[in-house]
Amino acid sequence: FVSVEAQYFNISSINTDEFPWVSTIFVARDQNNDFIKDVNTNQFTIVEDGLTIPNKNLKIECFENQDVPELSIVIVVDRSGSMKVPFQKDKPDDTPWQRVYQGVEAFLNTIKFVGRTKVALVGFSNDSFLGCPFTNNPDELLDSLKAINSSGSTKYDPPYIKPEYYDGNELKKESAVALLKDRPENMKRIVVFLTDGEPSVPPKTYQIIDSLKYYNISAYNISFLTDLNNDLNEISNSTNGRAYRVEK
Repeated sequence: FVSVEAQYFNISSINTDEFPWVSTIFVARDQNNDFIKDVNTNQFTIVEDGLTIPNKNLKIECFENQDVPELSIVIVVDRSGSMKVPFQKDKPDDTPWQRVYQGVEAFLNTIKFVGRTKVALVGFSNDSFLGCPFTNNPDELLDSLKAINSSGSTKYDPPYIKPEYYDGNELKKESAVALLKDRPENMKRIVVFLTDGEPSVPPKTYQIIDSLKYYNISAYNISFLTDLNNDLNEISNSTNGRAYRVEK
């Protein structure tokens, strides 16, 4: 682990393609929430099966980019009933939903909220709803996540392509496409979609793909504690995104 000067430390994207070399991406922030850019191998201790890896076998590269791109991101989270079922009966607070919260928090800590960069949050089960409108404040997003209750089935279409509509005089936008289509065209538009289950009804995969491509939106789909869904994989591959399967 990095030394105690880091108040936040997150690891993602572990790659073993060049085994025995193993690579990963990490983010470290200090007590002021600023990125720590000058870490070195002497600040790390890595242990595998009880054996400490010599520092001479470690390598760190800092991919600091002064031209950080502005991003428009919609995080879509599955809030179906299965998300609140504990992994073990004797640990009622250890649920898929708790892991989702931790994952979203880690993801937000990797984002540099520069310029017009903003993130919105959509929740879904059998329907979708807006959890948090576009903001550059991670705490607002996390607070909205805490307020979500898990219930219902799992339908992929509403959080992706539910059309905007009027509720009285108020225009409602409760899907990734409805939210992202009006964001500036010269910013990268991204949807990060996380689910723990197969859909209860087959999604309109090609309609989702057509809508995302029309508005130049890339989809990053994450299947959590379940096999990688074929429809989500196709949606990602067709929109210059990527699909992942995450274990417990």
